[in-house]
Amino acid sequence: MKKVILNDIAASLGVSKALVSMVLNNQGDKNGISKLTQEKVWQKAKELNYVPNHIARGLRLGKSMTIGLIVPDIANIFFSRMARIIEDMTNKSGYNLIISSSDENIERELHLIRKFTERQVDGLILATTLSDKNEIQQLRDEGFPLVLIDRNLSTGDVDYIGVDNVEGSFKAVRHLIDQGYRKIALLKPGPSHLNNLRDREAGYRKALKKSGVKIIENLIREIPFNNLDQECDNQIADLLDEGIDAIFTTNNRLAIKTLQFARKNNIVIPDQLALVTFDDLDLFEMGHPSVTAVAQPVEQMAELAAQRLLDKLLRSRNEKRGESLLLSTLFIPRDSSIKPLCAESEYPKKYVLPN
Repeated sequence: MKKVILNDIAASLGVSKALVSMVLNNQGDKNGISKLTQEKVWQKAKELNYVPNHIARGLRLGKSMTIGLIVPDIANIFFSRMARIIEDMTNKSGYNLIISSSDENIERELHLIRKFTERQVDGLILATTLSDKNEIQQLRDEGFPLVLIDRNLSTGDVDYIGVDNVEGSFKAVRHLIDQGYRKIALLKPGPSHLNNLRDREAGYRKALKKSGVKIIENLIREIPFNNLDQECDNQIADLLDEGIDAIFTTNNRLAIKTLQFARKNNIVIPDQLALVTFDDLDLFEMGHPSVTAVAQPVEQMAELAAQRLLDKLLRSRNEKRGESLLLSTLFIPRDSSIKPLCAESEYPKKYVLPN
């Protein structure tokens, strides 16, 4: 089968090869090509099964036509949903997306950043684990196109797309207080330097303080990412011995672990223990009990990050100042935090822990 080239599309529409090239390279608006003409070009390309030559295009433009995405854990559905949307958007613009997980490990993330830049990716979207902004600042100073997502490094020079973590957590914990819960534990994953986790803890503290509820430092527990399964069970068991009546988890994985622990130990949610989490999942709506959650606009975050990076690549230059954008979260109350009229028996004194 003969390979379709730009000349074939141009000849079938009676337009120039240059016009077709501009449209398929997403330069139609910039060059004043009407929306109707652009739609005709895209439709004809689809009809003829046109496949762009990314290698030739990259050589012509001096680009590799690849974009890197580094996330902490691609197995986490929050990041996998984000990656899917970014991939769709970047592919539509002619770029291939390379995805890697840092495993919340600073050294691994630094290695990935250097590997991506050595392979000359054209830009990078990063949900960072770094505690030091020097590496990111160096990339920025070199004019490397970069967008931070979900997590920031408090540098005004790099574009950042995230959510208002303080306000989201405040609403979640205030809801627990309004339901009558007073001894509310907080579970957060390590590493503790991450700005989004610090902000979620700040929202927790703000809600307690504004409601006149005593902040008990011993009820705030950090679970290391590399030992989350075992340590999470240990910490929940210890917190129950402290007499807590509710848990606020700062991500969905910790919420799932809390549900699993409760099921193994016949702890009834919310009769014996209330649960609220930051970051919603479909299963939280469908499960029994359904789980109260702070939902993040994952699709919007991913779309904005991808579009911002693509804009940088199309302009072939970086602005001197970055732009931060905080999106609002949505608090969704469900069964796991609605206080029952009467509580059941106390927690079991012996808990089932993993081997």
